Amino acid sequence: MNRNLHEWYLDVGIILQDGQLEKRVLGIEKCVEALEKEKDSGHTIVRITTLVKLYYGIPVDEEARNLFADFFSTEDPSFSVRNTQELALLAGATLVALAEDSPYFYLAELLSLAVSFGRTPTSTMGILEHIRTQFDASRIKLREKAKNVSIKPFPAKQITELEKMNAEGNEEESKQITEIIKILKVFQTSYSDLRMKVQQLSTATSIYEEDSQLLWWILSEWSEMLHCSLHMVKVQTSCLVLGWEGARMVENFPGPYAMEGVLQKQFRACEDGTGEVASFTLSEIIANTASELRADVITECQNTSLANMLPLCSAIIRSDNTESVDEWYPKYRKELLGGIDVPPKTFLDYAWQIYLEHLVLRCCSEL
Repeated sequence: MNRNLHEWYLDVGIILQDGQLEKRVLGIEKCVEALEKEKDSGHTIVRITTLVKLYYGIPVDEEARNLFADFFSTEDPSFSVRNTQELALLAGATLVALAEDSPYFYLAELLSLAVSFGRTPTSTMGILEHIRTQFDASRIKLREKAKNVSIKPFPAKQITELEKMNAEGNEEESKQITEIIKILKVFQTSYSDLRMKVQQLSTATSIYEEDSQLLWWILSEWSEMLHCSLHMVKVQTSCLVLGWEGARMVENFPGPYAMEGVLQKQFRACEDGTGEVASFTLSEIIANTASELRADVITECQNTSLANMLPLCSAIIRSDNTESVDEWYPKYRKELLGGIDVPPKTFLDYAWQIYLEHLVLRCCSEL
């Protein structure tokens, strides 16, 4: 962390005094520690959301900003909460720390990546690239771990020795008790290992089931949400649906590494899926969103405050029951995109984005 943090400070042109870098690292570690000890999942989501907002320059309330700044002012009284540039950098660095080694790594990764669709970080892009790299590594590691599950054999040597001792008529009770205690301790350790391995096997089985579902989805070339073959729908209509459906099959976060390839293959199965790359505006994609997806997105987002952090979900909700883009897009552009238009993107870009957004919603509901 020290090396990366030092480079990120250089990226934004902030010079620290001797000893300050170490204090910043300590503040980040204590922030992560406090998050991991938080028992209220709602508070955890709010805190991670605050970090993402600070990194992207999205306004946050003063109490939340001060709560984060306190981790650094406690270590260094000269730290100022008014230094928004440094606060954004430290929020991003904390997200990196969460992504690298925390029970909440997948939410920190997914939300950071989802927001990047319509926002540019106010701090160094190096942090976002690091999170993106860590996200790919997490997806690969998930499946590698599933293939490396082994169970230690139960050490029965002590039991055999005790049986032999009893058969020979050895009446040294104290020695027998000592041996029994030793055996029980070994059993306790082995039982703990066994429970852990059973959990790992359960996760591995879940991953294999997930892969099986994705394989059947690819081979069937069928949309469950649209209730029809992909050969009967156009890519522009189905791209968001396919991203959403793909996310519904994920049971192990942060999801399979090859999901982009799966989505691309599904596009080619569509009526006009030639594989050619074309770009479309956000308003064009939203205007062609299937009614089935609109209903599902509205249902999924109705009980969460995260909707305004998710660009496509928010656009779908705001555009519902409107007749023209002028009725919803100007306000959306100002509030969600910081007044800047999203450049035209490919079908895969849009499908991947709605996939990430659905995973964010799933993560929050399962915390």
